[in-house]
Amino acid sequence: MAHETPDSSPESIIAAVSELGIGGTTPSLDVVFSGGQCQIYKLSFADHESLAVRIPHRVDDNPDSIIYGLYAEWQVVQKLEDKGFRWAPRCRGRSRTFDNPVGYPFLVLTWVEGSTLRWGENVPPQPQRDELLWQLAAIQLSLIHCTQEEGSVTANEFFQRLIKSRRTRVLEGKRPGLSEQDYDD
Repeated sequence: MAHETPDSSPESIIAAVSELGIGGTTPSLDVVFSGGQCQIYKLSFADHESLAVRIPHRVDDNPDSIIYGLYAEWQVVQKLEDKGFRWAPRCRGRSRTFDNPVGYPFLVLTWVEGSTLRWGENVPPQPQRDELLWQLAAIQLSLIHCTQEEGSVTANEFFQRLIKSRRTRVLEGKRPGLSEQDYDD
């Protein structure tokens, strides 16, 4: 049976990743990020690359839907890796069950160094703001080119649907601290 919330204690996360047989010795849980869709935990090792443990937020009471959603994410990251999209993390492992030390399905990806993007009326300041927007546009174009397939959905339709979905999450109060204007920007 699914737990209401994952056991996100450092011991449980380290044990769950160790059960998958990935990582190195003497891991430590360094950083926790809480996003709109998941919690991300950084595991650091003395003798191995850092890993990101991605545990989705409970958005559905149906365990099969949670597992399917996680599997779909795994497939997307695998596809990006196969296509050589350099900005995506690399897949290292996963648990598609609630029967693990965390008590919840999760993904293990390579850790991508960076900092949290802060966006406001004057943050980041010019000229960094324009540079950042150009970088984001270049990443989006690269993503479109490397995943381009024949299909009925255009890139514009895809991004409009993505923006609408995220705006809806803001309006429903599922992204505290963000406004609809943040997504418009």
